[in-house]
Amino acid sequence: MDEKLRPAILLYEFKSRRSVREAVRNINAAFGPGSVSKSTAGYWFRRFASGCESLEGPPRTGRPSSFGNQALKELVESDPTQTQDEMPLKLGVSQQTICAHLKQLGKKLDKWVPHEMSEKQIFRRLEVCSSLLSRNETDPFFDRIVTVDEKWVLYDNRRRLWQWLDSDEPARKFPKPPLHLRKTMLIVFWSHFGIIHFKFLKAGQPITADNYCRLLEATMEKLLEKRPALASRRRVILLQDNARPHVSRKTLQKISELGMEPLPHPAYSTDLSPTDFHLFKHLRNFSCAVKSSEIRLIWKMTSSSFFNLKNPLFTLQA
Repeated sequence: MDEKLRPAILLYEFKSRRSVREAVRNINAAFGPGSVSKSTAGYWFRRFASGCESLEGPPRTGRPSSFGNQALKELVESDPTQTQDEMPLKLGVSQQTICAHLKQLGKKLDKWVPHEMSEKQIFRRLEVCSSLLSRNETDPFFDRIVTVDEKWVLYDNRRRLWQWLDSDEPARKFPKPPLHLRKTMLIVFWSHFGIIHFKFLKAGQPITADNYCRLLEATMEKLLEKRPALASRRRVILLQDNARPHVSRKTLQKISELGMEPLPHPAYSTDLSPTDFHLFKHLRNFSCAVKSSEIRLIWKMTSSSFFNLKNPLFTLQA
């Protein structure tokens, strides 16, 4: 696909009120896989949303676009934690070119891979996703979704960065944290219009069906304040994963009492949970340097600041 055409096509998709994900799917279906990445589409959508509809891309920095493998090799080895979004900006080439040259160099990404699903689980995932997409075409429901997830917040919040390594190179050493770290549970309920409710449990306390039901009640109370039309008409659709407290008999009964509709969620599909792949990812980056005995207080302050900083576009992108 001609890179000069890409901004114009993305502007058309933006004007057609499509989401970033829909635009990427449409363009890659029409022009071939890999014609546009989600990060590229996200950049242009944010730019158009800010009111700038110029189709001139950002000025490129670094070396000219004609470069050999040696230039990329030197760049990667100078900082193995760089991402495939950062390298094209420094070398003045497309992300697809970077991917091709990394493959030629035999570089691999040192990271954990998702859970390997069985054929039955893959089929179930396809079945659920297809049915939800079909439903949305006849009965649009995305703006009725309230999604929730929880994460353990460690008292020592340092994290190990991914690194680009040669294919035969062992992973580089990173000091392991203590075996039994103190931690506290953070639970967040949110939707396309922003954060609805979040809470920290006591240090070390896990999520259970009992405290999850109380959180559901508190969330509905907040919804009645913030979105009374949605809450009072019993039209809330709840997107949650299949953790045991979420699908216990007591929880499902409470969800029914509150007039919520639980959305089917296939197993091992964190990439279908925007809290995992979007909200918590940015929250972690926002506070990754935190290390303190007062972590719970600091995380409360950090999370409040982070959630208050997020504008509607942030939640719409999810």
